[in-house]
Amino acid sequence: MASPIPTPARSPVGQVNITHRIDDAQGYQTIRELCWPDGLAGTSCQSTQVIHAALMTTKPARQRYECTACPPRLDALTDTLFAGHHQPLKVWGWGLSFMGLHRSHEPMAPALAIHVSDVHQMTTQLRRGIIKKKPPVTLSNAVECDEMKRM
Repeated sequence: MASPIPTPARSPVGQVNITHRIDDAQGYQTIRELCWPDGLAGTSCQSTQVIHAALMTTKPARQRYECTACPPRLDALTDTLFAGHHQPLKVWGWGLSFMGLHRSHEPMAPALAIHVSDVHQMTTQLRRGIIKKKPPVTLSNAVECDEMKRM
């Protein structure tokens, strides 16, 4: 008799929990490349004289760095919208993917194995980050405008 095919972990509502399918090391590497394209820089002095300080014991893929010109240590998430949040980076990535698919918070929560209120906080933060990075609008050529009331 053939052995049964293992099934992925399922949430209480029958959805597949997908958070274990993303590599943390690749996630941190991607963040470093996107947020620090010219290399890490000191948070207060913007110096590029940054050295590798240590690996974090709880999250080995998240490396710590130290600027030789200014005191605070930094990592790949410093000065990003992910800084200071307790959810793993892979949960943020999947949350962003679900947002792109226009999923509501209720089905996202069990798939990400987090509470609905955490999903709400995460998606709100992601939306703010997207808006913050949106380039300013520049007008060119002929521009028309309707009348405006002066307040």
